[in-house]
Amino acid sequence: MTATAQTPVVAPVADPAPAAALARRWRLRGWAPPVAVVAAVAALALVPWVVYLGATLPADYTTTNWDGTWQGLDVALALALAATALSSWRRWPSAALWACATGVLMLADAWFDLSISTEGSDRVWSVVCACVEVPVALLVVRHGHRELRRLLHRVTPDMQNPTHAP
Repeated sequence: MTATAQTPVVAPVADPAPAAALARRWRLRGWAPPVAVVAAVAALALVPWVVYLGATLPADYTTTNWDGTWQGLDVALALALAATALSSWRRWPSAALWACATGVLMLADAWFDLSISTEGSDRVWSVVCACVEVPVALLVVRHGHRELRRLLHRVTPDMQNPTHAP
């Protein structure tokens, strides 16, 4: 029997060139990507919706499942924080997305805490929590932005020079 050297098996890597070429064509033609168009239309559609809600919603509203609603938001926030911690610790590419989602959930939580708190100690507690939660949320979003830049630089080093067209 003769020993033969085995060649290592290398997993195929997706070529980012087709996606980059497509994005370049959209920019060169002056077209917006479809997601930008959908987001712009949705943002414009929300303006009259917000005005309508402001004019028609009652100032006070009694609801059921109040405790479940808050517990659900806090469970989602705890899971997002855990996912952000784990993915950041392990340097997974998903860390950027988890960090941004976590920051948005933290800002939403602070907003709802402040906007529905009652006078007195409830309001004071909400302000104190927001003074902690909002800066942490901004730091988490900043971390997500840095992770995304790190990931993009690793995949396409020429992203540091946006005027460079390969």
